[in-house]
Amino acid sequence: MAKLFDIQDTTVAIPNLTLTETQGSVTHRGDIDVAGNLNVTSNINVTGTITANTFNVKNLVTDNGSLSITGNWIYNTELELNGKGFNWTSDLGQTQLVYRTGKRLWTNANLDIDAASSYNIDNIPALSATALGNSVITSNLNTVGTLNQLQVSGDTALSNFVFVNSSSSKIGIGTNNPSAKLTVLDNNIEIGIGSSDTDLASVGTKSNHDFELVTNNRSRIKIKRSGEINVGDPTNGGGVLNVYGTLFATSIVTADKTSDVTGSWVYDTELELNGKGFNWTYRDGQTQLIYRTGGRLWTTANLDIAATSSYNIDNIPVLSATTLGSSVRHSNLSTVGTLNRLAVSGDTTLGDFVFVNSTYNRIGIGTDEPSASLTILDNNVEIGIGSPDVNLASIGTQSNHDLELVTDGQTRVTIKRSGEVNIGDPANGGGVLNVYGTLFATSVVTDNRVDRTHPIQFNATKDTSIYGLGLLWNDATSVHRFVLDMSGRLISSDSIEVAENRSYYINGVPVLSANALGSSVSTSSLNTVGILESLTVAGNITAQSQLTAQSIIVDNGITLKQTGIDAGNQIALTVQNKEVIYGDQQQVNIGDIQLQARPVKVYGPLSVNINNPDPTLQFSVNGDVSIGGKRFTNGASAPISGAFNVGDICYNTNPIPSSYIGWVCVTAGTPGQWLGFGLIASQ
Repeated sequence: MAKLFDIQDTTVAIPNLTLTETQGSVTHRGDIDVAGNLNVTSNINVTGTITANTFNVKNLVTDNGSLSITGNWIYNTELELNGKGFNWTSDLGQTQLVYRTGKRLWTNANLDIDAASSYNIDNIPALSATALGNSVITSNLNTVGTLNQLQVSGDTALSNFVFVNSSSSKIGIGTNNPSAKLTVLDNNIEIGIGSSDTDLASVGTKSNHDFELVTNNRSRIKIKRSGEINVGDPTNGGGVLNVYGTLFATSIVTADKTSDVTGSWVYDTELELNGKGFNWTYRDGQTQLIYRTGGRLWTTANLDIAATSSYNIDNIPVLSATTLGSSVRHSNLSTVGTLNRLAVSGDTTLGDFVFVNSTYNRIGIGTDEPSASLTILDNNVEIGIGSPDVNLASIGTQSNHDLELVTDGQTRVTIKRSGEVNIGDPANGGGVLNVYGTLFATSVVTDNRVDRTHPIQFNATKDTSIYGLGLLWNDATSVHRFVLDMSGRLISSDSIEVAENRSYYINGVPVLSANALGSSVSTSSLNTVGILESLTVAGNITAQSQLTAQSIIVDNGITLKQTGIDAGNQIALTVQNKEVIYGDQQQVNIGDIQLQARPVKVYGPLSVNINNPDPTLQFSVNGDVSIGGKRFTNGASAPISGAFNVGDICYNTNPIPSSYIGWVCVTAGTPGQWLGFGLIASQ
């Protein structure tokens, strides 16, 4: 029989001992090697060090002491240290916080801190929930949100075509070398706005090109590089020049530019002046430029300019008013990269000389108190561009200074602070004014400014009468007359035609134009009218046939239109005084609250808050739904925010093997307690 144990003093030595249960406290001195698992139902207290290949615990708790207690990975090389750290594993996958070579801590989790906290570098805030730290002054951002304010102390480049030069206090659009306060380079044409001299504002081309002024996207005034000024379109006409004052000219030249023509029509009344003007007569007809009552010059000619002169190219503007300013926003960054988009909702300062006032929607260049939509202060001259009134565009000096229009670096038109307008150079001449349309002037004065013009007059004497006097046009076959009759009427032997957009008047009131009867005309025997824009009838209306209208306005602000029915406040569709559909600004109801048993049927797929629903689905909802008082939602995990009740269900949007179809709320709260349901089996 083998020896089972030895007794040595107080020690029993057993080489092989099998125990099923022991009780009481045990003190062991020496090493213990466990070949199998060690299960402990209570605590393990270790005063030394635990060394393990894998340390797997549900909860890791440390004393309130040094951080070295939570983890200490010691290796000979950094390569061995790579990948060591913490792992959190669940049915949704694994989240890591590990060391990586290069002295980096790496994680595949979102690092989330409290909204009131910030990320710090050397105990200095670098990033919070709403702002970059003050120490962050450089970035390569290419997109920013809507800025409240933008201030740039140095040079500025916007979209690589708008350049603000802080050294010269100039802005270049399309050029980084602006020659004027505001320089626009487009199609190799250099346009400058600024002040070339004290008490003088200047706008025009700096390069050897023509300059035009545009309204309604059409060329109205073109200043040629030679100094010649054209008003209107040489091809289509339409040029009108109104001078509410005195027009001074060295000469007025006919189209062939071979003879000087001044002209003086002196009459007592405007009625006598009517029809007086210029005639160009040839064998096949006659062309007129004459005066008509109401301060109008009228012509039968087509006004033609050179084919190369135009304010538009294929009706496309060559210079847009929106090229500069609408995308400039504000930032506190002192340096940014090349921005794809920049928007500023508040005041803006560029180079300490360009100021954008967001309160009044104005821009000041050289001044922080702009008086117009765009104000340029240069050499103490204030130049304003804007619209002081409805349907009126304005450009010129806001201060008591002259204004000049420039082409090829030379003054072509000077508007004096007194209201006097000079065309060309008063010292060297060279001013040419072409009007391809109608020229209106209170008076036309020669260069000596002494011989004032007067209306053309027909004066009666003791031996003569004014009756039968007027205008005569003679050709080889006929005589055309426009004379004063003894009855006090002007008699014309031909049809009388007024120009487009003009009217026939009686006692100063328009009674007939090309497209309307005057408001004073209240009676007619018309039995046919065209398409009316509006119709107001004081009595009843009887339609003998079908009534067709773009819209019909009913009492209480209800309008019937081709696109539907529009109501100002609310609208209801009823059957036997019971609502079928009701709607207002707050809600839309289908059915009647008093008839909830009445069924509502929908034939076809039904969708809620979906612009393009899947046509293969009969019911689609973009968002949570409630059925029987229970909320149905979805997400990649059980809700972690929001208020929920018992029985609410969240469906899993990322189902994977060994996870759940969804989660159900078992305890109401915010967000409550959730448990998974529908275990997805692994294949």
